[in-house]
Amino acid sequence: MKKLLRYIAYSLVGIIGFFVIYFLMAYLLSSIGTSPKKQTCERSFKGYLSDNGVHVDLILPIEAFDSHFIAKLQPIEGTRYVAVGWGDRGFYLSTPTWDDVKFSTVFYALFMPSPSVMHISFYNVTHPSWVSMQLCPIQATAMQTEIKKWFKSNADESLQRIEDFDYGKNDRFFEGKGSYHCFRTCNVWTGRILKKGSIKTAIWSPFTGGIMYFAVKNQ
Repeated sequence: MKKLLRYIAYSLVGIIGFFVIYFLMAYLLSSIGTSPKKQTCERSFKGYLSDNGVHVDLILPIEAFDSHFIAKLQPIEGTRYVAVGWGDRGFYLSTPTWDDVKFSTVFYALFMPSPSVMHISFYNVTHPSWVSMQLCPIQATAMQTEIKKWFKSNADESLQRIEDFDYGKNDRFFEGKGSYHCFRTCNVWTGRILKKGSIKTAIWSPFTGGIMYFAVKNQ
């Protein structure tokens, strides 16, 4: 019995220690910014970041994407802006609203390497809550190139759309590459895309705070 209690005590200490270290590192690394290469070209594109409190979407004007790729996304008529997000397949598809969130879904997403999806939303106007970014064409191209790498494709190079799981008429889900876990969250992914675009952001931010902190500072 003593051995069992000792084992339980060690396990609890280990679990608590993991969370303490995880959140401490998240706080520290979210507060330290990257040092991207300075861009001297004309900033002719305006991108945006949208924060819903849990996840940050990257939003680019449709002109920032090549037309061949846009056609694969099947945008709705009148689309002017394309929002892109990467995340856990189970969480995205089983929680269309926050009322649908379950502890088991969150736990599995964070601690069990799981399949991912790409979530695409189409907009014809900007929203006041979006935080803007002035971008050179070379930055937009670099981000688009990285984004495209995370979509799974068929043999004919078409994207693997997930049918019947759209939240509404202005969004699409596609099969994604890579596994989601607590060290590579949706916000870490967004930070990765920003780094590819030479945009200053947090070194590592599993939550929205680090991404949006530097986004606001960059304005």
